[in-house]
Amino acid sequence: MPFSLSATLRALGLLLTFLIATDNDSCAQSDLEKAAKALQLFSDTLKQFQNPNQQGQQNPYARPSPIPTNTNSRPDGSTDEIEWGTVFFPKPDDLFTSLVFSMRKVDRSSPYFKLLNPWRPDDFIGDPNSFIAVLLRPKTSLNEIKVTLSAEPYLRPSSITLRGLQAGAPKACKPSLNWDYSSLRNIPQSCPATLITELSYPDGSTLGRSMRQITVRSPNECPITPIPKATPFDFFLTGYVNEDSPLVDFLLQEALNSRIVRQFTGYQEGRVESVYNQLFSIWHVLQRRGVRYSDISTISMNTGQGYAVQHIRFMEDSLLRQQANCIDGAVLFASVCQKIRLQSAIILLPGHAIVGIRSNPNGGPWILLDTTEMKDAQFAGFGVATASWNNFNSGLAKGIGVFENAKKVGFEPKVIDVQTARKVGIVPIPLMANR
Repeated sequence: MPFSLSATLRALGLLLTFLIATDNDSCAQSDLEKAAKALQLFSDTLKQFQNPNQQGQQNPYARPSPIPTNTNSRPDGSTDEIEWGTVFFPKPDDLFTSLVFSMRKVDRSSPYFKLLNPWRPDDFIGDPNSFIAVLLRPKTSLNEIKVTLSAEPYLRPSSITLRGLQAGAPKACKPSLNWDYSSLRNIPQSCPATLITELSYPDGSTLGRSMRQITVRSPNECPITPIPKATPFDFFLTGYVNEDSPLVDFLLQEALNSRIVRQFTGYQEGRVESVYNQLFSIWHVLQRRGVRYSDISTISMNTGQGYAVQHIRFMEDSLLRQQANCIDGAVLFASVCQKIRLQSAIILLPGHAIVGIRSNPNGGPWILLDTTEMKDAQFAGFGVATASWNNFNSGLAKGIGVFENAKKVGFEPKVIDVQTARKVGIVPIPLMANR
């Protein structure tokens, strides 16, 4: 079934609206299931865009023909033989390097995989895990062409060959992307880049070429939705939870040296007291390292796509600079918990974030901990300090308090379960290469 290139670009943008408008609850798995339903709605809507004169009760977003022109979705380039447009998720002009890393192993059964690949199998060719798609609309039949994407120094030339393109039969193609991961991971701040899309014949002669200015987002920048209900965007936060970092092993060794616990056993002892002791051991070593609350965060609300951009420190930055805001502290603490197999979650509240740890592995209640309560304490040697224990209990009390206060004002806390995110393929963003 043929589709309009500009309509497809518009439909991709509308997908974000559908996802955010989906009525989710605080259950992480349910959030993803409902996201899948939103994706199905997107698929139905795309079909309606393909045949705008067909109205149906099954599609509440159906529009009569003609479809209004959207100047933001014009093709990148057009020749006598073909027109093309280049799109990537979640915003056409923003490349989030945090997603390049955290979604590199996204599971084929997850809503994210379907989000990246909304086309029918017959209309698509290439690498389904690729973030960038080139939508082609041939005006004449073409035996063979090569499509090449590049955005130096971050994306080296990446090509795919297509054969047997028929006039009027659009095709979506996604080359396997040759990222320079070191350059991407070490970007100190967002910067501009030029995305080049080139179409060529087998002999190397150019069929068409387009250049577009994009913004390559710093790895510290994460898309997040500010609305009360949990949405799939929020699960990208778990990319900053890095249980694989070698720094976690150093922290755990220091925690063992404090002799609060003899070993980290996770849930093996079957007692909630054991879980609390392990959590205090982690709290104690972070406090002794001088990690303190720093009320510094950057949120950009001007994306125009229904999401904000949250700046998040990686755990190595929080430890090096000895400061962390609420969400930095939450991902740092969750990273250590995940390493010792304590199930954790990032819990989002109005303008705030805390960490949750399951009291048992069978869906037990969340232990709520507010890391912003980590303050100076007087220590005697490297043993257990009463001041540190009191401070830990203050963190527990505040965690419960802010959680309950959010519910009192009608805000359902967003529980972003790290285990659920890992099951669908969202993986940790790796440690910087030069540290």
